Amino acid sequence: VANDGVSSLGLSLAAAQQLNNKLTSCPNSAICESLCLGDTSGGNLMFGGVMREGDEVNTSFRAAGRLSQYLKTEALVINPEDTIILLNNQITNFKKRVAKQNKTPAVRLNVLSDFPRKFFLPLMNNHPDVEFYDYSKLDADPLAPNHHITYSSTGVMQRVDGEVVGGNAHKLHNWSTMRRRLMNGDNIAMAFSNKSKLPSFVVDEETGRKFEVFNGDVYDARFLDPKREDGIGLIIGLKNKDGTSTNKNAAQRSNGFFVHYDPSQDGDTVTILDQNKFPKEVKEIKFTKTTRQVEDKIDRAISNANAV
Repeated sequence: VANDGVSSLGLSLAAAQQLNNKLTSCPNSAICESLCLGDTSGGNLMFGGVMREGDEVNTSFRAAGRLSQYLKTEALVINPEDTIILLNNQITNFKKRVAKQNKTPAVRLNVLSDFPRKFFLPLMNNHPDVEFYDYSKLDADPLAPNHHITYSSTGVMQRVDGEVVGGNAHKLHNWSTMRRRLMNGDNIAMAFSNKSKLPSFVVDEETGRKFEVFNGDVYDARFLDPKREDGIGLIIGLKNKDGTSTNKNAAQRSNGFFVHYDPSQDGDTVTILDQNKFPKEVKEIKFTKTTRQVEDKIDRAISNANAV
């Protein structure tokens, strides 16, 4: 449908918060928790209360935006019915404003978090005319026709200046899953170490496959990203926005989450080395699972709201 573009509404919840012994706001955040945009970028870094202790980032004190994000998360978990009704009403009012602008309404409910999408399925079903989209490290399929997921890389083991990077986190890397998603036609997001440039291609050494990189920093509405005619997914390249690292040390500081890219050495192509050739020395880290309690309360709240 011809229109004047997209207008987006985002919900920023607390980044990587262990909310209780069974619920976390971002289940697969161990690899990127210390460099999350919720702590290390923009106003959250400058005004959010993040303090440095030597080389470590202390995020226990919250202020400004980070405090607001935590309080919203607390409200969702403690009072999911009331919170979801507020969100439902906000989306309804948002659609009315966007309709006057002749734009497509889009909502991103996990800007900084990675809550299971089932929490928000009642909202998706209640607003079929809204595009819901998110990045996610969870290997789960979209839940509704108006739901779009861009799968997020958690990095790779790599060699930078002869040094093995990511050896302490190989169990947290998900390249094999991302490669499967790409081969199935899904687009995946990958963060590169360089703050100003992106590669044009990524080559997987193990399979010899060459994947095209699409600049993901031009706009945020990932559901508008192109699809290749050959059915292979695109790597949505994201430049380094971590305010605590540099082009040179980002891969090392992030345990391989940032894929090292040096245009002067790599040209337009980054090669992901065969992950099977790296030593596997680290014990597997297990994550807590979420419960159905919040999901059930949200579902009932939307049903009751529609019945009024």
